[in-house]
Amino acid sequence: MKLEDVLDLFEECTPVMLATVDGDRPSARPMTLVKADGELFMLTQAGTPKIGQLRANPRCLVYHALSDGRFNGFISLDCTAAEEPDPGERSRLYGRAPYAPTYWKSPDDPSFCLLRLVPDGGRVMLPGEDFAAKVE
Repeated sequence: MKLEDVLDLFEECTPVMLATVDGDRPSARPMTLVKADGELFMLTQAGTPKIGQLRANPRCLVYHALSDGRFNGFISLDCTAAEEPDPGERSRLYGRAPYAPTYWKSPDDPSFCLLRLVPDGGRVMLPGEDFAAKVE
């Protein structure tokens, strides 16, 4: 399945699991994925363990469960994450996440970190399908 088609399955703000590498072990936590103009982002606190993990190893996995009420499926995207320093992008994405003002005073808040996720593969299984397809 083409990456563009997989990205269409995400809403503007989608609950996902983010898995990073913590030393030699996986570490996963729930996050909100923000899709904007065909790109993927996450808003988070600066200085958290996940930021240290991504600085040490920027490879991560984004997982989203799918369901049509009868059958289940999933999206699993292999990504590279990087902190986005551009003030314009920080402001644009802060405005797209309705929860942002709950955690940060503004896009300039030093505790606000914007992560850009660049997918380069993965797997997807739509509800009702028997096998996962490769994301290309």
